[in-house]
Amino acid sequence: MRRSFAVGIVILVLLLAGLLYWGPGTREQVVEKIAEPARAVPETQPVAPEVTNAAAEAEGKILAIENKVEPANEPDGRYLTVHVVSKGTQTPIAGANVRASTSTRSNLTDVLGIARVWLPETDPDRFQLQASREGFSGWLSIWEKSKGEKIPTEHTMVLDPATLIGGNVVDATGRPVPEADVRLGRIWRGNETMDRSNQRLEIRTVSTKTDAAGRWTANHVPEEFLEKIQITVTHPDYARASAMVNAEMLPELRAQTWLVTLKEGARISGLITTTNGEAIAGADVSYGVQYSADRKQTASDAAGRYELRNLALSSFARGQVVTVMAKGFMPGSQNLNKTNVNGELNFTLQAGATIRGRVVNVANEPLKGVRVSREQNSPLEDDGVVWSGQTDSEGRFEWDGAPNSPQAFYFGAGGYAQVRNRKLAPSEIEHLITLEKTRTVKGFVRNDRTRDAIPVFLVMPASGSVERMTRWSSSSEREFKNGAFELALDEKDHSVLRIRALGFLTKMFAIPKDETEPVEAYLTPAKKMEGVVVDANGTPVAGAEIAALGDVSRPSIVLGKGRFNERQTDADKTVSDENGQFKLDVTIDVHFLVGTHPQGGFTQMDSRDFESTHVLRLQPWGRLEGRTVVGQTVVGGQEIMMNLKDGLRTDFQSFRTFSDATGKFAFEFVPPLPVSLVRLEPAGEASWIHRDATNIAAAAGGVTRVDYLLSKTNSPAPRTER
Repeated sequence: MRRSFAVGIVILVLLLAGLLYWGPGTREQVVEKIAEPARAVPETQPVAPEVTNAAAEAEGKILAIENKVEPANEPDGRYLTVHVVSKGTQTPIAGANVRASTSTRSNLTDVLGIARVWLPETDPDRFQLQASREGFSGWLSIWEKSKGEKIPTEHTMVLDPATLIGGNVVDATGRPVPEADVRLGRIWRGNETMDRSNQRLEIRTVSTKTDAAGRWTANHVPEEFLEKIQITVTHPDYARASAMVNAEMLPELRAQTWLVTLKEGARISGLITTTNGEAIAGADVSYGVQYSADRKQTASDAAGRYELRNLALSSFARGQVVTVMAKGFMPGSQNLNKTNVNGELNFTLQAGATIRGRVVNVANEPLKGVRVSREQNSPLEDDGVVWSGQTDSEGRFEWDGAPNSPQAFYFGAGGYAQVRNRKLAPSEIEHLITLEKTRTVKGFVRNDRTRDAIPVFLVMPASGSVERMTRWSSSSEREFKNGAFELALDEKDHSVLRIRALGFLTKMFAIPKDETEPVEAYLTPAKKMEGVVVDANGTPVAGAEIAALGDVSRPSIVLGKGRFNERQTDADKTVSDENGQFKLDVTIDVHFLVGTHPQGGFTQMDSRDFESTHVLRLQPWGRLEGRTVVGQTVVGGQEIMMNLKDGLRTDFQSFRTFSDATGKFAFEFVPPLPVSLVRLEPAGEASWIHRDATNIAAAAGGVTRVDYLLSKTNSPAPRTER
């Protein structure tokens, strides 16, 4: 009897505990617990989405029920129902994270792959939705009011299943390195076009830590994207290591055995003092130019001493810069060399200047929170000095410790047009900077002959004139439909629009000074260029690439090894069919047609000559061989690039090489055109100065030999890709 009574008490306690656990106060914790993504276990494959969903259901139907009950703090109003499914199988994905640009809240999908996203009362100008889940790629959806796009009430996002990869991080002795940061990010190679559409797959950048055994795994990259990933490994006690995934690495990454060995990097230390020999404490000390992946920072101690450890030395001299900045003192910079690496590098700072200013709007009202930063005049002049700040409540900013010469600044704030390269000199007088509200330009785009609205077209703002653009960004180009557009101009000096549409000639239009005045854009229908591509023997060439060159919209063609560099070639282009026939819709007044094929050859043909025959005849590729010579002496280890002109350029990686120890170098896939050789002198992490330009007439189908005469030489450099 006592035992039965005791058992009854225990059961009652457990029931009460269960009621408390499943009570409404813990609803969100329960949802998060059940929807937590399955963790990857070493030596196993990731859990399939079907298994994940089944496991969630097995833990109870409460997940689907709970996700349909909105928390008390959810706003009333309209919402977007989002379905997240797996590509191919269309299986619902539970536990996917859905985030909207209008909220900081994350929404988890239920076992049916459904999440509810609350929307503001009115559609924003731009609404962005992202979905992600361990074991899958991400997805990005964007709706833009300027394109006439409306946020739907229901939307489906399709995620690609990922491949589980991993590896091990060890030190030079082979011991595991725990707590190393492993960062995986998407890269775009030379022949790949970046997807800028409003509905696209997204490979998010992910960082993970190695465990106690130095192991790491990642599970967010689909198989077909593995060779488009860069892996960077960092740890405070070692120099950075980085690699772009290639085919040779893939078996080890899939087996989670890919090995990275971290090594100690260079060390530099020194003393920072005033001109009177007094120690400067708290000075900011940095290694590397701005935006360099190898940039490291520290601060001087009370005795004015600093130490920078585990530096990954840059491959170019200017990148090996150490910069010191302290309030009240001018910045100091010195380059590392063979004598001071792993040694002492001391700085004596002189009294600095002060650059001060006040940022206002057109009504002379102060603007708070405006970002102010020093700009480099060019990558070739990067001195490692980095300064930025924000305006206070009175719109003021001050740089105490500036150089004693005028400096270029950037000013940016939400809702205002950005100002770039504004030169400000040190002065006791306060500079006044006026920011204007972001302008909006509206207009219509019609067929010049029929006056009908053009269904789909592209608009890009730029600086310059209708005759010539001087500065622009391709990422600013936007697609519009049904003959009307409205575009926000976020740069103060935007003065023209480039408008183009398939089947029409591209044209430039001036932006009216009066914001209420629309742009009336009439585009002229372009002719279709049709013909056949043949080789030197007159045989039709299938799969040849054809592109058009003109000068109105300044398109360019970038030539790789027998092919166009797709990502960098923005000219109108097409490919010949199995009979060598092609049809090319052009958007420019064509001056030249360019054809290329790895085996068939290359040609650049005047459009007038082509229109008389409609035959594009390729000529065989040539080969260029040479020696690098200074005076009468053959020198090796020189970095050389072959280039073209008149709208044609060569792909940097395809036509860059080093002369060997005997001074010899060679280029394949040389087009039968005048080419130019230049010696590359490193001037930045991703920039070079061109020296000793020499023009050469390359022969078709043969070998052209040349002694490349140099005025001087670079220090012999290792033959590595940068």
